[in-house]
Amino acid sequence: MKFYRSNYKDEWGNRKQAQAWRADFTDHLGRRQRIPLGTTNRRAAEGIGRKIEKLVSCRLSREPMTTELINWLESIPQALKARLVKVNLLEAEQAAGGELLTDHLGNWKRSILDSGNTKQQAVQQYNRALRIVEGCKFLFWSDVSAVRIQQYLAGLRNGDGISSRTANAYLQAMKQFSRWMVRNRFANTNPLEHLQQIKIDKAEAINRRALTPAELGRLLAVTNAAGRLFGIEGRERALLYRLAAETGLRVSEIHSLTVSSFDLGQMTITVSAGYTKNRREAILPLKLDTTEFFREHLRGKLPQAQAFNLPHKGNMARMLKKDLTKAGIDPANNGSGKLDFHALRHTFGTLLAAGGTHPKTAQKLMRHSDINLTMGRYTHVLHGQEQAAIDALPDFTDPAQESQRRTGTDDAENPKTGTDFHLAKSLAKLCAKQRILTDFDEYLAPKITNSADPPKSSKNHCKCRTYR
Repeated sequence: MKFYRSNYKDEWGNRKQAQAWRADFTDHLGRRQRIPLGTTNRRAAEGIGRKIEKLVSCRLSREPMTTELINWLESIPQALKARLVKVNLLEAEQAAGGELLTDHLGNWKRSILDSGNTKQQAVQQYNRALRIVEGCKFLFWSDVSAVRIQQYLAGLRNGDGISSRTANAYLQAMKQFSRWMVRNRFANTNPLEHLQQIKIDKAEAINRRALTPAELGRLLAVTNAAGRLFGIEGRERALLYRLAAETGLRVSEIHSLTVSSFDLGQMTITVSAGYTKNRREAILPLKLDTTEFFREHLRGKLPQAQAFNLPHKGNMARMLKKDLTKAGIDPANNGSGKLDFHALRHTFGTLLAAGGTHPKTAQKLMRHSDINLTMGRYTHVLHGQEQAAIDALPDFTDPAQESQRRTGTDDAENPKTGTDFHLAKSLAKLCAKQRILTDFDEYLAPKITNSADPPKSSKNHCKCRTYR
């Protein structure tokens, strides 16, 4: 490679020599190239020449560029970079590596939108990655360091008090951006690929519980008779809670519902793919009585109108908390889990299991890709179910001993082995089996009343509730 300074004539025709150095070399295709180096310093020009020779060598051997060469390309002037692209020593995508990371983040945000994701998700991911870039003071791709990101996230957890779950969300967004950089050939390697998410402490994990049938019934009854809250009437709030508990819809999915989302003839509700978590259109069935409620609620509204007069998403949990408190239900975590709006989705999964729904059907209705998620996280044991399960176990009394007791041939008379005792025990089991259903029916099913009092002469009896 040769270095020279070109000659030129000024406006008066005098011959002069330029101050900037130029390089004369043969490229990887055997062509002679003469390019300006953009420096007036001879030593700096020779250093640039050595880098260009390494670039030619990489193009000849078709080997990836070294980290040193990538860092150099990010630091050179844009004019020199454009000239290297013009002579085919550098691809346009590789030349973009010298752009500011904030510019790349903007392009990444647009690609998220182009992939069919919602604007909210694109903005959320962009803001998370931008916080890391600005917090770590990264300007170019070569500045990105896994160690500095780990230190920054540790500082956020210790200083700002963010949870491990939030820190993992920031890290996941940055790793997604890094993979996009490599996939679009703006970078050759991903320096964050090896980073593992922070282990979440059980104390930080969001622990939710499901509403029992009695609690859900009380919530709907009290809310239906309540006044306006967060700009929405009590009757409409009760219908909203009923829909969430009977379909498992998330907050963002409910916000997307319009009148046209409901097919009351087919008793279904449709959520567009752009608003579901798995980005697939969801068509969910509705109960007959719920369909009738919506027939009245949506009457007279235009197809494009919102189905509910909802508050801001951030106020949905506050709204439910106030209604729960008014219904005498503690929304705080009392050891079994807290109650927020997403707990209605947990209630949906739990009631499906309590109703005997097949796990595969429950998984499909919950729209989960993993059955373990449906059964492990979203299915809870309701109050009374454990005792009812134990009481439903069969009687293991030895038939021979029972026969001896009935014929009076047993040696000792035990007051707890007589016929009256077993009759009372069987009735107690029956009451235990009906306990959960009875509590639910007090609020949602037809009225239930106490059966007639048993005769006074009967010593062993059980007051069970029966349908009218």
